[in-house]
Amino acid sequence: MLRLLDEVTKQLLSGFVVERGGQYVSVSRVIYSTPERAFSDSDKRIDLPVISFFRFSQEFSQEANNLAVQEVGGIIKDKATYTGRRYKLVPVSASYQVDFWVKFTDDLQILQTQLLHYFRPVKRYYLEIDTGVGAPLDYSLSGMTDNSDLEPGEEERVLRFTADLEVKGYLPLEAVDVKLVKDVIAYVDVL
Repeated sequence: MLRLLDEVTKQLLSGFVVERGGQYVSVSRVIYSTPERAFSDSDKRIDLPVISFFRFSQEFSQEANNLAVQEVGGIIKDKATYTGRRYKLVPVSASYQVDFWVKFTDDLQILQTQLLHYFRPVKRYYLEIDTGVGAPLDYSLSGMTDNSDLEPGEEERVLRFTADLEVKGYLPLEAVDVKLVKDVIAYVDVL
């Protein structure tokens, strides 16, 4: 279930671009990793910019045992018996650290501007479920920090800024097969 949230986050971060020779080019890689391990598994040169991200906290609502677990859906699974599938949704909030690794200051500024426009005040994403409805996830930017290391010199320098993303919404917990209402018949008593 949380892996699904990580995949959505990766998909949202894959839309960032930088400018090269008057054209916009997508960020070369988006990886799920802590900053310390972002480049450790590669023995070849990696083109920048690169985005690394990881989830450092998640909470499930305490109300999940009461009314907060909602059921959504109602897709017809079997027309003969008129049964369907519904999903239970559980409230979740999670926090991500996102690191943008770049070589040029212009790239740093372009990516920061995109980040502000994309996640401020809130970016709503609907996680599609096979019942035809979506579970809402609200992403918001809670802060940015410059973590650049300019000491080693021009060739070795690392320009990096870190963003903190907060996610609140619902994730599908389980599918439940249910009997759907086929017809409603109403009788009216006339006095």
